[in-house]
Amino acid sequence: MKILFLNTNIDYAGATKIMLWLAGKLADDGHIVTFLTYRDAVERRPIPKGVDHIHIQLETSGHSLRGVVYSVQRLRRYIKATNYDLGIAFLSPSHLRLSLAAIGTTMKVLISQRGDPYQSHNSRSFMLRLCNYAFKRADMYVFQTPQAMAFYNKTIQSRGVVIPNPVKPLKRTCERRPDNRIVNVARLDINQKRQDLLIDAFKIISQHYPELSLHFYGDGDDEKELKKLAIGQDRIYFEGVTSDVVEDIQNARLFVLSSDFEGIPNALIEAMSLGVPCISTRCSPGGAELLITDGKNGLLAPCGDARVLSEIIMRFLEDSHFAEKCGMEAKKIEETFSEERIFHLWTEFISKGNG
Repeated sequence: MKILFLNTNIDYAGATKIMLWLAGKLADDGHIVTFLTYRDAVERRPIPKGVDHIHIQLETSGHSLRGVVYSVQRLRRYIKATNYDLGIAFLSPSHLRLSLAAIGTTMKVLISQRGDPYQSHNSRSFMLRLCNYAFKRADMYVFQTPQAMAFYNKTIQSRGVVIPNPVKPLKRTCERRPDNRIVNVARLDINQKRQDLLIDAFKIISQHYPELSLHFYGDGDDEKELKKLAIGQDRIYFEGVTSDVVEDIQNARLFVLSSDFEGIPNALIEAMSLGVPCISTRCSPGGAELLITDGKNGLLAPCGDARVLSEIIMRFLEDSHFAEKCGMEAKKIEETFSEERIFHLWTEFISKGNG
């Protein structure tokens, strides 16, 4: 099968990481796979062996309707000239362009919904309405959680399946010796990742546990604002993007995800696979709850409540044996969400849709 992946660029985002993983696995399976980028040609992640990365500069941003029309027209010409069997897009800018460009071609379109559909459904912007129209034109859908799939009508659900992210086990470099760090690995984003909530929770915790420190790994547009919120707290550190996540988090006392919404959080998966005790908010549309069974392999907290989050964090701090037991149990996600099992779900669905 000849398969096209479409994405704006090759960046550090979790969706891009999973796209490249899937593209590489499909290439290993004997398919002809192309990864097409159309805004930025820089390869910030390695391209898997057997995957052909092609860049066509269609636009620099998605804010102009004229730019969208131009990119769709050029993309359609490319698809017609190359005769792909299947096109795959993970994120909404590419959902829109791929679905519209496929009109009048023989290529089927598979859209993977990676975000939270509940976040923007009330928007009345023209661009969102156009995105929704394009979304409905796809032939196949992959959702990360049952809650995300349930947002859509029965017609879309009948053409869809739930496939979570795979776990690529991270290998520890040493035996676990917990230190006094609470860590968070995510883009610095107050609207979604809610590091502001974690800062507020830490201010409460630090009054009882002055030896603890809070470390943020990642960068983003809200770094300055978050640093302002952390003023007066000399044990909050902004470490920048990590180049070695294993080394940086494997001995952390706790990993905390404070997001309001996520798909399936890759950073949470990585921390769990390392046996780090993990706490997450019950972020919409249910990705964290798919990974964590509350009180068994981690703890769950409500979104948006710093005081309750601090109390739940202190449950682990007050009982280190319980925390470490949950951390060891968390490692079992390596089996439940193994690469082999998840890739089998993908190939089974793709074969069914193209049979």
